[in-house]
Amino acid sequence: MSAILPIGPAARIAGPYTATAGQTVFTFAFALLDAGDLTVETAPADDPDNWTPATYGTEWSIPTALPTVAGGSIVFALGRAAGTRVRIVGAAVIANTQDPLPGGRVESGPLNRFFDRATIWAQEARRDIGAALALLKTAANGWTPIEAVESYGERRVRKIVDWVGGLGAKPAINRYVGAAGLTANVAQAVDIRGAAGGGVKIVGTVAAVEDLPASGNVGDAWVVGENIYVWSSVTSSWTNLGPLMEGTLETSNHIGLTSVDIDARNIPAPVVNISTSGFASPGDGGGAQWRSVETEPAHPGKRPSLFGRWWELYNNVYTPQHFGVFDDPSMLIDQSARVKDWFDACVATGRAPHVERPLNVMVETPVSYAPVANAVPKYINLARLRIGSPSGGCIRFGSPSSAMYLATLHTPQIVRVGTTVWLPDERASMLSDDAGLILYNLISFRVHVGAIAGFTIGYALESSGGSFYSAYNTLTFSSTSDCRYHEVLRCTGSGGFVNENTFIGGRRGNYATVNALGNSYGTVITSSDAGYKGNNTNRWYSPCYELGAPASAEYRTPVLLDRTGVYNYWHLPRHETGKGPFGIADNGSGASSNGGCLNEVIYGYQAGAGADFYKGWHQRGGAFGNIARHPTSTPQPKWQSGPMVQKISASGGTTARIEAPYFFKANTAATPLAVAASSVAVRANARCVQIEGQNAVLIEVDTSNTKTWRLSGAFVANRGGRYFVQAFDAAGAVLSGTATDEWGTEPYVKGLSATTTLFGGGYQSSSDTPSAIIFTVRDEVASMHVGYHGGTNGCALVGFELEAFPGTYTSSIGVTTPLVHVSSTRRTASANPATSGVHGWYTLGEIIGSTSPTSGTPAGWIVSAGAALADAWAGSAAYAVAGRCVVNGGNVYKLRTPGTSASSGGPTGTGVAISDGTCEWDYVCPKAAFTALPNMP
Repeated sequence: MSAILPIGPAARIAGPYTATAGQTVFTFAFALLDAGDLTVETAPADDPDNWTPATYGTEWSIPTALPTVAGGSIVFALGRAAGTRVRIVGAAVIANTQDPLPGGRVESGPLNRFFDRATIWAQEARRDIGAALALLKTAANGWTPIEAVESYGERRVRKIVDWVGGLGAKPAINRYVGAAGLTANVAQAVDIRGAAGGGVKIVGTVAAVEDLPASGNVGDAWVVGENIYVWSSVTSSWTNLGPLMEGTLETSNHIGLTSVDIDARNIPAPVVNISTSGFASPGDGGGAQWRSVETEPAHPGKRPSLFGRWWELYNNVYTPQHFGVFDDPSMLIDQSARVKDWFDACVATGRAPHVERPLNVMVETPVSYAPVANAVPKYINLARLRIGSPSGGCIRFGSPSSAMYLATLHTPQIVRVGTTVWLPDERASMLSDDAGLILYNLISFRVHVGAIAGFTIGYALESSGGSFYSAYNTLTFSSTSDCRYHEVLRCTGSGGFVNENTFIGGRRGNYATVNALGNSYGTVITSSDAGYKGNNTNRWYSPCYELGAPASAEYRTPVLLDRTGVYNYWHLPRHETGKGPFGIADNGSGASSNGGCLNEVIYGYQAGAGADFYKGWHQRGGAFGNIARHPTSTPQPKWQSGPMVQKISASGGTTARIEAPYFFKANTAATPLAVAASSVAVRANARCVQIEGQNAVLIEVDTSNTKTWRLSGAFVANRGGRYFVQAFDAAGAVLSGTATDEWGTEPYVKGLSATTTLFGGGYQSSSDTPSAIIFTVRDEVASMHVGYHGGTNGCALVGFELEAFPGTYTSSIGVTTPLVHVSSTRRTASANPATSGVHGWYTLGEIIGSTSPTSGTPAGWIVSAGAALADAWAGSAAYAVAGRCVVNGGNVYKLRTPGTSASSGGPTGTGVAISDGTCEWDYVCPKAAFTALPNMP
């Protein structure tokens, strides 16, 4: 839009037009962003230069959709009298609507809108400055007098004390304003002081002279019909001064006329304006300005007149006291109806609700403030209002059937009065109206959420669907206390979403008074059955979660993703006290879907978070790929293969042999292999390892403590083959297909879209792809085989990387090797390898060369019993990486459970889970045996 708003010729003014009888429509031909950026003025035919602003929403409206580039029209509610002059003037509100978070992302739409507004400001400034310059050029010298009032006896006269703003010689000063012009003689000056008045004050009105009091005080006055009667001390009676002039009946506090009085007072018709000193009593804060109108106003700011007319409230801002709301610190009296009247009148007249001084108010019935979309005040501050409610549901901002744009809102403090009661922990409660505050369909708002306490839902940011959504908002936060769901983002109908909102700071916490009420969650993202499940890209910066950890609760968890939520992000949350993991992600179905997946948290401060907190996410119902990271100062655990061509010996026609920790699986076989079945199936060249067909290159990884992983590879010509993951339980049995538990049915490996029977059963991508994949394994998956197979078009693998997302601090990934490994290069030893060989796996018949073959010594050794060599077991040693192998008593053992070994003895026997101090070992095989080759000649 900015490209077609050049600064210069656009005058941004239409008219003045001269109306025909009954005319209602008048056009303008300049760009307009909001209705608030327009002023419409009228002047009567008999006084064409007396311009008066008309009121938007009641006197005129804009049928044209905004924003508009080409202009449009305004429509008066009532036809204009013939000869009425009308002009339409651009008067853009000067306000900063684009103030991004430092270091944050700037949305192009709002920024472009801000540039449009800046262009309009410049156009209007040029228009007004040009008009002022033209006036100066045509004025006679342009001198403006500076006047003072001077006393001359009982008289008051005007004196010229200076001149400003003109050109040329300054006129004479110290002159007085006389009847014939300026004069130096003060005696000839005009007296601007009127005759001394009677000093009367209007006490009230009566219907007839007979109703006047028997006596009065000097200065007392009563309105009788259309006449004024004053008390005369000379005649000791009431004297008629004649008809009351049309104008304003001003009352002061000592007179005591209040808003509730004016409909019962016989105020004569000539009085068109009244100032009251309070709503129900003088000084209660409800004093207001009222004007007499012929027809009943279409909003609650009105009172009937005894003369068949109406009094309409017309203060520039409406406060709750104008509608009878009063301060009730004990919150004992329901004022729902009065608060509703206040909100409804503000909406009807386009005024912002305004709170001048702190108020405590009881609201038993929910009330809504829902201005129409194009008439939302730019700034709404209700921070001084403290609202209490004895039941669920309190304040609702906005409407389920419309959207609101570009405003700043400070919400009230909202507390539950009496005993806190929560609805059951279920989806229906997350979607309920038992909330302190509901914000409907906000777009590009800045919201400060005031303190809220004691409801099932603290506050909800809602998209009601039907193309209405809540997005691009920035919310700063005070606190929510003692709520089951402190903060709920929800979509309740199709066609909407809650996306790309930013939440800054704020405490979401519970006190001991609600310990018996069970589960509680800090932030909830949910949806109705018809609602959007992908609510995404919302961001939380430094939120605080202090949810408590009572025995009555299974979960006091910072985050709950209920069937929805993708790519949301929490940065450095503060977490003190809780129960369960950082977040529960529930996809709600038995297959990978778009809910509860691929969200991320970077941990901040934790204290008393509970043992499960550091597991990061509990992912259920098919949810996967949710990441828990530690701050960037802590390295993220990664394992990298390096160049794969260095790990495989095959080149051209030789059989492929692979080094630890890699292994092959061929075709449908489940057995790990050290040698590829065919040199054609897996072979190395100068750039990569080529894997064809249903053959795989894999590693074995411990998954007992880490459940979310990222696998990525580098490939030649984008030939990525297919990802493959095979899952195993703690006993080494393959886990394939789906698992069923209390949360439903889901795969053992989540995030890979297809299952396969290859290699004994596993999970793979549904098509060949070079893209990285994030996946999650279920809790019972203790280890996995992970890597690539040839897929449909083959895999040209340069290298690959596995990244872990554990909840706990760790710097390594437990990569182990099945026991069928053989080295691709000839190994050597200086003596019998049984005592000097290299740790690793040895295949029957393998030749180990001598490092120093001399005459009379063996040329090498042949493996006579295929098995393994490893470091000798040590007592009282820390063994930290699962899968590590040791030799003890002629046997090889593989570490199952890390810990510290016993002081003596070590593992024995051929079983599994063999206890050794705090370690557990599994028997693998006997120690490898070697036979010497013939001696060198």
